[in-house]
Amino acid sequence: MSLNPRKQTRTLSDDNLLTIFRVAIFSRFLLSAISYLVVPSVIKAQTEISLLNTIDTLLLSIYLFLPVFRYWLGKYFLPIALFWATVIPLLITTYSLYLFLVIHISSGVRQVVENIENLIILSNVAPTVTVLLIPLLLISWRDTWRNVARFCVGTSLFDATLIVIFVPLTQTSYLFAFTLIGFRMIILGMVGFILNKLVHVQRTQAKALHEANKNLRDANARLRDYATTREHLIASQERNRIAREMHDTLAHSLAAVTVQLEAVRVIWDGQPEQAKELVDESAEMVRSGLAETRRALQALRAETLESIGFVESIHELTKTTQAREGIQVTVDVSGQFGWLTNEQEHVLYRIVQETLYNTAKHAAAQQLTISIHAESTMLQLSIVDDGRGFDPQFVNTNEHFGIQGMRERAELIGATLNISSQIGHGTTIQVNLERTKPDAHLDM
Repeated sequence: MSLNPRKQTRTLSDDNLLTIFRVAIFSRFLLSAISYLVVPSVIKAQTEISLLNTIDTLLLSIYLFLPVFRYWLGKYFLPIALFWATVIPLLITTYSLYLFLVIHISSGVRQVVENIENLIILSNVAPTVTVLLIPLLLISWRDTWRNVARFCVGTSLFDATLIVIFVPLTQTSYLFAFTLIGFRMIILGMVGFILNKLVHVQRTQAKALHEANKNLRDANARLRDYATTREHLIASQERNRIAREMHDTLAHSLAAVTVQLEAVRVIWDGQPEQAKELVDESAEMVRSGLAETRRALQALRAETLESIGFVESIHELTKTTQAREGIQVTVDVSGQFGWLTNEQEHVLYRIVQETLYNTAKHAAAQQLTISIHAESTMLQLSIVDDGRGFDPQFVNTNEHFGIQGMRERAELIGATLNISSQIGHGTTIQVNLERTKPDAHLDM
């Protein structure tokens, strides 16, 4: 892990650690106070040690609970508290050994029996495991395993040094004390190692989850941008298609009418009969252009889909094309279409419409066959014409928006569109659509 995430995690967890630390130290203070005030002791040394522990935990609790110390010390506040909670109890333990073995034993019996010394050492050193466990847990949570190991080894060496310097023991008792301290170091090390590894795993998983969420948010943002771009592109292509239809129908009709009306102006006086015929032809062109404009607007709105349904709208579309363009169109529709969503019906209708338009304007076809077969899990659409065909490898999709638009429409509903054509052998367009939710009909 990098340094910055570790520092950030440490900063975020210090408040929780401080709360745990305060509760633990205050609990120690209550236990020490009860031991000093309530539990009677016939040994003066025991009373003194209880008083020292009470004063120590009281002062440390005041230090932890007063915000002014944290404000003054800043980032050093918690390390000082951990140092305090570690060193002072070890000093008190050493002093308690000194009291029991030196001051409160008469000079005549200074050389006590070894088993009594060992019992005193055990009763004073063993409780430090629980005392040192509190700072150990906090260090294991905040820092690396290396610092946990330093804490365990450092406290053991410090405790052993204090005993050697201030507590006179027999050689066997020294060995017992060092063994007990070493055993305590091993226990603390195992606890610290396990906790540190668990915290490391938790932080690693949290970081991985954070990165995954970040990547997911980025992917969603890119997907939204892509969807918006696709929507704008398809809308632009649709406008271009409508513009081409208007240009090929209404614009041509108006241009022809303009030319004929100019001719009428010229021959009006000299050839009134011919002028009248031209006016009649112009009126017919205007009516034809108006009909084409209405057809284009109707196709843009695709009202037939909402009024008569998908299958009937395909039949109506082919009838209109056949009557207008003179192409023999055969329609073969079979199967179950109830599972199609509104969006899927609209896209399939537009693909058929675009294919009919391209066939009428560019293919010079005489016959065209539309086959639509729907099963419970799949729909297959096939459009075959006998037109002049083309070479798909040399089609520039940037210039032929109709083909690119059909592909993009098919992708929007999860369908695949394949175009096969050869020059002089017509064109075949196939669309395959799989049903994604066979048990539900969702209107998108």
